[in-house]
Amino acid sequence: MQVWEFHNYRDYLVSKLGPEGSRSGARKEMAAAIQVHTTYVSQVLKGKAEFSLEQAEAINTFFGHTEDEGEYFISLLLKDRAGSPKLKARFENKIQKMRDARLNISQRLNVENAITEKDREKFYSSAIYGATHVLCSLPQCGNIESLAEALQLSRQRVA
Repeated sequence: MQVWEFHNYRDYLVSKLGPEGSRSGARKEMAAAIQVHTTYVSQVLKGKAEFSLEQAEAINTFFGHTEDEGEYFISLLLKDRAGSPKLKARFENKIQKMRDARLNISQRLNVENAITEKDREKFYSSAIYGATHVLCSLPQCGNIESLAEALQLSRQRVA
């Protein structure tokens, strides 16, 4: 399970560490990594205590979160620690924006939307490029020979 699938940091931690009483040793390992006793981890997971921001950062390191995952995890923690409904709503909005951005794959991959001017000029200079682009999506046009036949061009021109 990924942190993005959760709206509550406790639920996320339980999914990663296993339910109370599980004998995996994951809770003990995390407790050692964040320098607290395992009973404190149990108290937090039951909602009777909260992790500090420093402990949350150590949890990020323990799980090997990326920068974005770490920011999201800390935001979940801050939402639960918020002392007023208005502050809680602020963190809920921030969390929703982070989730929305996560769903936008072009933002995750840092893809530029524009092609270079030179490539754009070449692409639009002939209908062959657009036709080739469309034909490549068809299973029967998966190689140069089939593309050349479909476009009625030489193999060298298609290549």
